[in-house]
Amino acid sequence: MKIQQIRRDKDEYMEMLLMADPCKDVINSYLDKGEMFALVNGGDVCAVCVVELLKNRKCELKSIVTRKEEQGKGYAKYLLRHVCEHYGNQCDTMYAGTGNRRKTLEFLGKCGFVNSHIVANYYPEHYREPIYEGGVRLTDKIYLKKQLDSEVNVKKVVDLALEAGRILLKNGAEIFRVDETMTRICQRFHVEYVDTFILSHAIFISAENGMEETYTKVKQVPLSSSHLGIVAEVNELSREIAEGLAVEGGIYIDKPTFGWVHWDERSFGEIELVGLCTDICVVSNALILKAMFPEVEITVDASCCAGVTPETHRAALETMKMCQIRVVGA
Repeated sequence: MKIQQIRRDKDEYMEMLLMADPCKDVINSYLDKGEMFALVNGGDVCAVCVVELLKNRKCELKSIVTRKEEQGKGYAKYLLRHVCEHYGNQCDTMYAGTGNRRKTLEFLGKCGFVNSHIVANYYPEHYREPIYEGGVRLTDKIYLKKQLDSEVNVKKVVDLALEAGRILLKNGAEIFRVDETMTRICQRFHVEYVDTFILSHAIFISAENGMEETYTKVKQVPLSSSHLGIVAEVNELSREIAEGLAVEGGIYIDKPTFGWVHWDERSFGEIELVGLCTDICVVSNALILKAMFPEVEITVDASCCAGVTPETHRAALETMKMCQIRVVGA
């Protein structure tokens, strides 16, 4: 699954856009000057949205719609999160306007939008035919807004790219491959200004996001034997990151800290944890989950985890074992 910008033949998606807005004239009024994005899965366009840039670092979500047979799978939320990230470096605020549609207002609220203002009598003045929702004619347009603080944290992105580069270099990847992978990861998170200098035993990287935030780091990489299987896996992972990671039907949680304390809002028959870093996010969430769901079997797949260092990785696994968390793949 990936998200791509549609630059030509936008009117080919008119049928989808009409699902959210019944008036072609209104759609055409923003389609040419707006920027369109599509979420594509398996070669099929599942969701599209249009965003129009405004003055003073503002933008407006003009439309977002999911194909009827793909609704309920989280595609629209994932797409909206992507465009918020995309515009985060050039805009401070994103607006979204809608009629008094309960589902749309709830969706935007879940995506972080809050009430902004109301344009009275908007629909009768802009639409030739009356529009009804739940048997009630729409009149006013309700605007919501979301603050688009830059979601790019240069340090986190560089650390991620550097760790990928370290694994590649340590396991026998060519220097050009290390550079390509690190740059690909940085550009995925809109860190466009990246300089790398790579030796057989060390990596130098410096990056900035265009907003006077620069981060430079050096990493020594001890020589080791080649493991081309690991090299291939990291290369594949970097490509998936570049395309935008997503799982069909998955639920995405934007947690503000290492351990999330709201797992009890969900129910689980069994739980398996993988990810980075074993000694930070994995162990903290594993222990929280074990406390909340003591009767649920919790498994950690160590082969799909990595720690800050091999020592702390092993220590975290031992900690989880002592707390009756099943560890496999170690």
